[in-house]
Amino acid sequence: MNFAQAVHEDFALDSTGLIDQFGSENSAELFQGDLTESSVISVVQDGTLNEALVGQSFAVSSNITTFQSGDMNYAEVSQLGLSTGSATTTQLGSSNIHVTVQMNDNQVAVATQIGSSNQGDIIQ
Repeated sequence: MNFAQAVHEDFALDSTGLIDQFGSENSAELFQGDLTESSVISVVQDGTLNEALVGQSFAVSSNITTFQSGDMNYAEVSQLGLSTGSATTTQLGSSNIHVTVQMNDNQVAVATQIGSSNQGDIIQ
């Protein structure tokens, strides 16, 4: 069984949250709110025990894309108070950890982890 939760507040205008899960015991939590507008979150998980926590708050025309394939990967992505931000996280393997935080306009973050037990952070 997989777990997916999406919170889309009244002030998230024209925004989209997508979750696709394959495998078992994957967990994805999405949050869009606090005047988020025209923004997209997409999470795809394939494997077992992957976890993704992604959120947008006061974000305009911003995108988060997270792809996890393997087992026991963890991704956390936050976009706070920005315009036209883009954050992409790809994890292929097992036991990888990545955190991205964007707090400034026009930022692009791309993280790719291949293999096992990798850890990375991007703060913009």
